[in-house]
Amino acid sequence: MTAFSSNDYSTWHTIVDILDLDGGQAMIDDAEHDTRQSALIQDFGGIHKLCKHLGVAGEMSYEWQ
Repeated sequence: MTAFSSNDYSTWHTIVDILDLDGGQAMIDDAEHDTRQSALIQDFGGIHKLCKHLGVAGEMSYEWQ
């Protein structure tokens, strides 16, 4: 599941650039380098639904909540 939950901040850097947000880059940098950070995506409901549809959810070594 790490492929779906890794924290990729490049999109957020682009968004704050486009919006020209004052302090936006610093905000994203702070979040990116926060040692207490958790995954940006924590709801895998859509992925679980897809796996169930494909009939492979039971074969996954992931604890679906």
